[in-house]
Amino acid sequence: MTTVKVLDPTNETISAKSSRAERLHTLEGATIGLIDNGKKNSDVVLQAIGQQLKDTSKVKHVIYHRKPTSSHPIVKEEAEALAKQCDGIITGTGD
Repeated sequence: MTTVKVLDPTNETISAKSSRAERLHTLEGATIGLIDNGKKNSDVVLQAIGQQLKDTSKVKHVIYHRKPTSSHPIVKEEAEALAKQCDGIITGTGD
């Protein structure tokens, strides 16, 4: 088993256990969440990624979520709501 070290660049201390997400076998027909970190141009980049996923990987739906600031993690309730709606989630940055 491979050990994965996760580094958190936010300004909050989070104490939670995490586990590796199961890989999707295909993106075809999937709903993918894209989390925008709120930095300049991150919305532009993620919109392009979302369109590319639809065009080339046959993703059915893309759900966009924008955080108000890049220095804080996504609010727990928002993360849980996205997790219920999405087959996979990608977080992105801009600048």
